[in-house]
Order: sequence, then structure tokens, then C-alpha cells
Amino acid sequence: AMAFHPDGGLLFTGCLGGVGRLWDLRVGRAIWTLPTGDTTQAGFVSAAFMPNGLLLTGGENGLLAAWDLRRLQSAWTIPAHSALVSGLACSSNVIATGGYDGAIRLWSPFDQRPLANLTVAHAGKCMAVGLSHGAVFSAGYDRTLKLFSPA
Repeated sequence: AMAFHPDGGLLFTGCLGGVGRLWDLRVGRAIWTLPTGDTTQAGFVSAAFMPNGLLLTGGENGLLAAWDLRRLQSAWTIPAHSALVSGLACSSNVIATGGYDGAIRLWSPFDQRPLANLTVAHAGKCMAVGLSHGAVFSAGYDRTLKLFSPA
């Protein structure tokens, strides 16, 4: 997993082995190694930065986690999928996750409540998700690209 902070100064890298690091690109070194475990992440598969600065990570254990970079600690964790979270995208008003369970789920970034559950999105694993102008895009292992309109 890899994600750049919107200001370009920070980079998150993570791996299935469970090592996640936050890098300060201005000084060229890692400034934080994220903790892992059953209540956070077992391995990092996907990542994205929220517009408010929180780091989101999707794990091989199906969890979606948010990390507070000011306090260098976990902000919240929710069980997002029954299999690993392979895709992650966010905007100021929605978080989109895709999983190996084939589902795409939309979440509120304010209170982490589910907004939509597209359980039949793909006939196999969802590999990636994206957001653009209120629409949700997904790519699946079933060789399909799907578009879900805001309506």
C-alpha cells in the first residue's frame, strides 16, 4: 500500500507483512511506524489520506482504520469487509472501500456509519475503487469496470 499526503510532504507505505511507515519526504526518513495487531491492521493492503489529514488504511483482516497523524495513534477502526480491503478512496464526504469479498461499501467519514453496501458489485474480488464527482468506480478480478452513479 502507498499513499501521498495532499501537501506532498508525507508518504505512507505499508505491506502485507504488517509494517506500515509514515515518511517525511522533506527530511527523507521514516517518522512513525504504525502499530499492528488484531484491533488495528494485520497487514496493509490499501491506503489513502483524507482531506482533513487522517490516514486511512485497509487491512488483510478486513478492517478499515483511521490514523491521527498529530497524535500518532489510531483514531478509529471498523470491520469493513469479510475479506481483505483491496481498494480505498475518499473525499470530504465519503469513504469508499472495496474488498476481496466482492463488495463495495461507502462510509461516512464523520461518524463511520455505513452509507451504502453494494454487495453484488463484482462476481469475484474487487481490486480497486475510485471516486470522481460523486460517482464510484470499481475494478474487479472479474475483468469488469463498474460505475455507480450518485443517485
